[in-house]
Amino acid sequence: MSKTKEAIEIEFSRAISQADELDSVAASLSQLASSLSYGEMERLKKSWKGGNADMVILKWQELSQDMYDTAQNFMQISSAIRNTAALVYKAEKSAMYLAYF
Repeated sequence: MSKTKEAIEIEFSRAISQADELDSVAASLSQLASSLSYGEMERLKKSWKGGNADMVILKWQELSQDMYDTAQNFMQISSAIRNTAALVYKAEKSAMYLAYF
């Protein structure tokens, strides 16, 4: 059973919306990682000294890097969603055209 034109359009639109939402999450996560890296960590370094402070700062840096990496992964996934949605959209539109003509 073939899909209607409207169903194809709605599914494509949904996929693009999900990719946009994922990009938004990635941007927020990247911004949060940036604020953790530069602002709070510098204040912590100035006010807390000793071995435990160094360990906490190292873990904080690792967390920040993991957040950046995750944000990058989210952006790659959103790009893959867009590319796949475009391919499926074209294939379904072509199939619909062939079915009617």
